[in-house]
Amino acid sequence: MFSFFRNGVNFIVWASDDISMLRDNILEISKGQELSLEEAFDSSGEDDTIVILTKEMADKVSSENLEKVIIANISSEDLLSRFISQENPPQNTKVRSAPSIIVMRYFGDVEKIISEIEHDYDCREGSFVDLLEQGNDKGIILSFTDRSLKSDIFIRSLYKKALYIKLPYESFMADMRMHALRYINEGIGKKDWYELEIRIYDRYEAYSLQYDRLIEILEELELGLVLGEAWTKDYPRMFMPVGVYRIRFFTFNPPKDIKKVLLGFEYTSDGTRIVDMDLYQGKTKINWTDTLEKELPRIRFKMAEVFRQRSISQMRKEAVDNINKLDEMILKTRVE
Repeated sequence: MFSFFRNGVNFIVWASDDISMLRDNILEISKGQELSLEEAFDSSGEDDTIVILTKEMADKVSSENLEKVIIANISSEDLLSRFISQENPPQNTKVRSAPSIIVMRYFGDVEKIISEIEHDYDCREGSFVDLLEQGNDKGIILSFTDRSLKSDIFIRSLYKKALYIKLPYESFMADMRMHALRYINEGIGKKDWYELEIRIYDRYEAYSLQYDRLIEILEELELGLVLGEAWTKDYPRMFMPVGVYRIRFFTFNPPKDIKKVLLGFEYTSDGTRIVDMDLYQGKTKINWTDTLEKELPRIRFKMAEVFRQRSISQMRKEAVDNINKLDEMILKTRVE
């Protein structure tokens, strides 16, 4: 559910005596754009490549030596393959990779997370741009953001401090997969995680669609880690068992906040109720009345409308479209 890490864009440093010729050639074979460093980073994705052009190859490339910056919407491997496959590629050029970029999602006090990582690794602190200039191809730059890693990451959304760690990417990420939760817990003050259970009830039994819809919501909002799922029985009335599908998950979001999300998505965008999603913490049921807010009317569907819109505002358009499509598919099962 949670994405704690995301690869950043690939950076490569390319040196040539004739910057103009190399620039024109890279733009032609990559269909890229010449931008500033910040503009290139802000418009890039994980599979893109930012090319830093300089006249002299060196272990470190400062802003004074940076001649041009190009963003290419292809991988560095693809770019280099296209370059060397040309009949007459520009001569006398040198190329090397820059540090690998990793962006870490943080919660709570990021300084505590940084301190804990510095305790475990030999690190150098600095801003993202400074470390990029000072680093070579033998390490990684670990940056931090409090934004969802599913959203676009901009330089301005990165925390002011980053860490340069002189380790191979594969070794560092293997460590991170084991220790990520420890660092996250450090940031949130070593709070206990909540173990919650969502019980889905649909009288029309469109459980496969309901499950896909709920997982889309949980994953997009990064609300928790799913621990397991199973069929069970609930008793809305005495001696009246009904089949429900339950999902157990960990979260450090307060149960009432999770209930607000679930309440909002019991309804479609036009206010049609299509599912019952009960939330339990242990044996305690979190009721919709537990989510009351002073400024909202004490009317269930009115509150749900507000809560749904809050969640939608934090989602990518792609996820919202998927949820709306699932809503339409679920509505087609409403046949008496």
